[in-house]
Amino acid sequence: MTGRHEVGRGSTAGVVPLPVRPGCRSSSARAADAGIGLAVVITEGVPVHDTVTLTAHAERRGTRVIGPNRPGLITPGRSVAGVIPAGITKPVVGCIAGFTAPEGRTMGHAGAIVSGSTDTARATQEALEAIGVRVGGTPTETARLVLAQLPRTQ
Repeated sequence: MTGRHEVGRGSTAGVVPLPVRPGCRSSSARAADAGIGLAVVITEGVPVHDTVTLTAHAERRGTRVIGPNRPGLITPGRSVAGVIPAGITKPVVGCIAGFTAPEGRTMGHAGAIVSGSTDTARATQEALEAIGVRVGGTPTETARLVLAQLPRTQ
């Protein structure tokens, strides 16, 4: 979707890679007007006012907007929309607070995530690890997990 190209017929998603002014806002509006269901706006540096305007316009027409200021979307092995390199893998590492909290006691913001007798930090860790997420119980442990995922340089 550039200033000189039309939105393709039958498209359900589009990428908006244009400079901030005037192209980004007008291309996003054209995508929504054409009935595109999903507009991925990868343009960087879009002012907040322009973001609010283009998102409101898209919502009125039933178009979801991802971005702006995003590299795109990826479904590994299926599709890429944006400027994400082909063949990318994204290992995920998480940190869960609350492993040292007394049982049955809600502590700080972690209590909004972990509560009840079966919804514990350990249960959350097990659920995340079951889908391939490496989980650290402390910031130090999480940093070690992240470092282990990075490619080694010699």
